[in-house]
Amino acid sequence: MEASRQSGPGNLGALLNQRRMEMTATREQVAQWSGLPEARVTQIEAGDSMAAWEFEELTRGLAVDSGALTRGGARSPRRSLARFRTAAGQISLEAADLRLLALAAEAGRIGGFLARDLSVPIRLEDARRAHPVQEDTPPWKQGYLLGEAARRRLVPTSGPVPELERVLGELGIHVARVTFQADELEAASFWEHGAMPVILVNRSSSAARSSLSRRALLAHELCHLLHDSGEQDLTTQVTWSEGAAGWNEDVEQRARAFAPAFLAPRDEVGHWFRAGEGRSIRKPEGKVKALAKRWGFSLKGAVWHAKNCQIIKQSTAEHLVVDLSRAEHDWEQAV
Repeated sequence: MEASRQSGPGNLGALLNQRRMEMTATREQVAQWSGLPEARVTQIEAGDSMAAWEFEELTRGLAVDSGALTRGGARSPRRSLARFRTAAGQISLEAADLRLLALAAEAGRIGGFLARDLSVPIRLEDARRAHPVQEDTPPWKQGYLLGEAARRRLVPTSGPVPELERVLGELGIHVARVTFQADELEAASFWEHGAMPVILVNRSSSAARSSLSRRALLAHELCHLLHDSGEQDLTTQVTWSEGAAGWNEDVEQRARAFAPAFLAPRDEVGHWFRAGEGRSIRKPEGKVKALAKRWGFSLKGAVWHAKNCQIIKQSTAEHLVVDLSRAEHDWEQAV
């Protein structure tokens, strides 16, 4: 069975070529992704008829729904690759990375369809509260307030959150580990109405190499899914390491503050050190390590969270960050 040359809006080969060019992919890459010989990809783009299975393999390789491509929907805000380029900011994404982002978004749509079909609610849909970053309040303060409010709504029990990925799964969020070409790309998150929210974590990023920093990164992405929104009821966030050209300072600072506030609300931390098991700990370094161990933080993250919880002073935090940085690797390996 062959797919007609003229099926859908225009020649299918031309539509496939347009999608490949938009992705800035070579025919060799498309051949690798689809499993077809490169010569066959060239023939199809030139207008040769193709079998239905070839068309399906090519659309899968190009990370677009075959029906959407033939109906002209591949350039809609939801499926256009411009969505990911805009989110990436000043950094130009490689074709392979664009494909991964597009595949994740398509997977979210499929997951949303299955969830509706099985009458499984996606809790994040109702929990979203889009909040633009406010100019009159420091982003880190906004992040703390949003993180603590989200914790009360979504995880009302007190104490640590030992299995954050399970909590995200209960909210209907799918977490996947992938390898991006850009090492400085730490993670990405997507949401659109009716779809399953998706978080991609880059295995190549230093932020994902330990369980502790990965926890903070996942909570960081939860902030994006809950509170950041784009056009057409879409959320598309690409998180770069600090200092990278794509770094959006206000948005990322807010998400970085959201993460510790969600994982360890300030009132709980303060109570634990005043009246709980932590009350007998006197030395600042001991307090930081106890906080890190109980709530699952890196030492650096615990230092700044202890300062923001008013457990230690600013000047003490500045010294401890330097002193404890030497022990960070051993700490993360031991946890």
